[in-house]
Amino acid sequence: MSKNIVILHGWASKLQRWESIKKKFEEKGLRVFLPSLPGFSKEEIVKAYNLDDYISWLKNYLKEKKIKDFYLLGHSFGGSLGIKYAALKNKDLKGLILVNSAGIRKKLTFKKLIFLIIAKSGKALFYLPPFCFFSKLAQKALYLVAREKDYFLASKIMKKTMKKILKEDLTGKLQKIKAPVLIIWGRKDKVTPLKDGLMMKKAIPNSKLLVYNNSGHSLPFKKSQCFTKDILDFINNG
Repeated sequence: MSKNIVILHGWASKLQRWESIKKKFEEKGLRVFLPSLPGFSKEEIVKAYNLDDYISWLKNYLKEKKIKDFYLLGHSFGGSLGIKYAALKNKDLKGLILVNSAGIRKKLTFKKLIFLIIAKSGKALFYLPPFCFFSKLAQKALYLVAREKDYFLASKIMKKTMKKILKEDLTGKLQKIKAPVLIIWGRKDKVTPLKDGLMMKKAIPNSKLLVYNNSGHSLPFKKSQCFTKDILDFINNG
């Protein structure tokens, strides 16, 4: 019988980017599920989601698709969803793969403080000199300086969703995960730094960490051959 794997995409990674990886897994006999998470597809959400809302959605998805005895792969934002789900000790979860995962709340740096001030002040800031002369351009530039491009590109509801998700620290959930966990990280990741991966490895009881030296946040797509091989080894050999 084929083994099942559910892939939870990241905030900015388009579903199409995962299609080649999905195909590689399928060629090796896996049954792959690649859902578009609420708010990221053409069907927009009508309210801002938090992680619990996404967990409820995931449970319904698994039930509707009749998915049992499965592996869960989460990249970036998808990883934070994977952490929270795995901490529930679901007996059908055979293993968790965290790839450059979000979930650990960052300390407030000066750059992040600027971003939060911008986000909370809304458009009002851009009516003040000197921003009033180039509001849209200035807004985009400031978000990018704060390394929050995803926030700038999001809809109003997804901006609120991102704020809710970023407020939640999953550090306390890590030790509750009992399923085997493979952690994959890019050493050069500037979105979710390697120190987060090291912290997860230390906190999750049955976990293994693989570090890709010359990779960043997009390692699943830029190192797809090694990436799929490592995951297949984990699924087939433990």
